[in-house]
Amino acid sequence: MTDGTLRISHPTGLGLGSWTNRATLELRSASFPLVIGATAERSPANFTQSANGVLKMRITGSNCEHDRLNARTNLALAGTLVVNVSGGCRLNSGKSFTLMSANMGAGVPSVGTRNGTFANVVVIGMPAARTLSVSYTATSVVLTEAAGASARVLNIDNSDPATIYDPATDGVLLLRYLLGYRGLPLVNSAVGIGTDIRNATQIEAHLATTLSLLDVDGDGQTLAMSDGVMILRRLLTPNAALSDPVAMSAITANAKRGVRTDAEIVSAIDVLKPN
Repeated sequence: MTDGTLRISHPTGLGLGSWTNRATLELRSASFPLVIGATAERSPANFTQSANGVLKMRITGSNCEHDRLNARTNLALAGTLVVNVSGGCRLNSGKSFTLMSANMGAGVPSVGTRNGTFANVVVIGMPAARTLSVSYTATSVVLTEAAGASARVLNIDNSDPATIYDPATDGVLLLRYLLGYRGLPLVNSAVGIGTDIRNATQIEAHLATTLSLLDVDGDGQTLAMSDGVMILRRLLTPNAALSDPVAMSAITANAKRGVRTDAEIVSAIDVLKPN
C-alpha cells in the first residue's frame, strides 16, 4: 500500500502473502489478531513497514483488549507506530502488551525474525505522567505501561507551558501547514517561547509524522477547513465541557465531514493535548 489509509477489521484482511505498508494502516481488530499468511501455507509471509509508513493500533475497552499484528515469517519495521488508549481502558502499572509477533509459522518455511524498529512511537490517551514504553525482542514488539507522558501532538512548536496549545501559535501553525505553507512562511510570527522551540524544518517533520492523528473527524483526510478549523476552535475554547451540546456544536459547525458526533470529535482533539 502506497497511499491513503486502510482500515482492517478482519483477521485475514491483509491476505495470505507478504505485505508492505508505505502509507497508513489502521487496525480495528482488538478481539482477535490480524494474521499475515495462513499457517497452512508454506511460502513466506512478511510484514514490512517503510520509513513513510504509519501503523495505528488501539488498546481499548474496559478489558483493555488490544490490536495485534502477527506475521508468519518476518517483521521489518520502520516509520511510525501510533497507539491510542481509549474506550474506558485503565491500565495497571507495569502491564505489558505484545502488539506484533514474527515467526508465527513455527519455523515453516523458515525461522522468522523481527528486524528494525519504529523511528517514532506516539502514544495518546494515557493518564497524566503515564505512557507506554516500547521494547523489542527477536520476534516481537512489546508495549509496557510506565512513567512518562503521552505525546503532546498539539504542542506543535514544542513551547513551554506558558504558550502550550496556544491557538495563536499551534493553531495557526497547523492551519498554515495544511494550507501548504512551508519554511519561513509557516513559522513567521507563529511560534511560542521555550528552550527547545522547534524550527520550521522540525515543525514540518512533526506534523508530517502525526498528520493521520489530526484527522479528528475520522473521514480519512486531514484538511485545513475541517480538521484544522475544529482544532483551532477547540484551542480557543479549551474549557468548554464535552457534556455541553451547544459548545460542542459550535466547535464543529460547518466543518465536520465524518460520521463522528460533535463530542467524539472534540474528545479526539483533547487526547492530542494531554496536560
